[in-house]
Amino acid sequence: MRNALCCIGVLAVAACAFAQTGGIQGTVTDDAGQLLTGAYVIATPLGSAGGISSTTQSKSDGSFSLAQLSPGDYMLCVQVPHSRYLDSCRWFSPVVVRVVGGQVSANNSLHVARGSIVRVRLNDAGKHLANGEGEVLLGIVASSLFHPLRLAASDASGRTFDIAIPLNASLRLAVTSDRLQLQDVNGNALSAISNSFPILFPILQVPGAQDLTLTFNITGKRP
Repeated sequence: MRNALCCIGVLAVAACAFAQTGGIQGTVTDDAGQLLTGAYVIATPLGSAGGISSTTQSKSDGSFSLAQLSPGDYMLCVQVPHSRYLDSCRWFSPVVVRVVGGQVSANNSLHVARGSIVRVRLNDAGKHLANGEGEVLLGIVASSLFHPLRLAASDASGRTFDIAIPLNASLRLAVTSDRLQLQDVNGNALSAISNSFPILFPILQVPGAQDLTLTFNITGKRP
């Protein structure tokens, strides 16, 4: 009997703890007002909320739902990988929603904007990357913030990276490597490249322009 009462007590505590969680619901649209399907919505706890981030995808009607969230404030970010849609928290002010235990924060509207894709191709005929002889760090520098490029493809002759960037924004592509020597598509060596002194390439994409692709060749290890 005592064991049964203990079990009931444990279940009651568990049920009480579950009841204290809350949720977030809403919709995801783009800058043209279109409802987005398959967009990733990430809720990152802030301050007292603690814990790990929760992720879901928007449904065919653009709606999303996050459940069993601890009470507290959450930063909501929207990502649409492999597209021109910009990471809503990387390039814009994030949406912050407060979760109250036992309640659902509904009718939250999240928006993502289209930008332009920047691709960087690293030709690596000597397979220096595959052999672990060094790495190349690529990123977009904007307002002193560094936004790393994503590995999009890898093949026998090299790797391709990309990132979606805002239009009409003066940005810079940073290329760094402490162990590998690179050259541009014209055969000019990037002589001053290092993690402390990256090579910076200005980038400005305007509406209607073709996506930008920059190509570099890895020629060997640095002396």
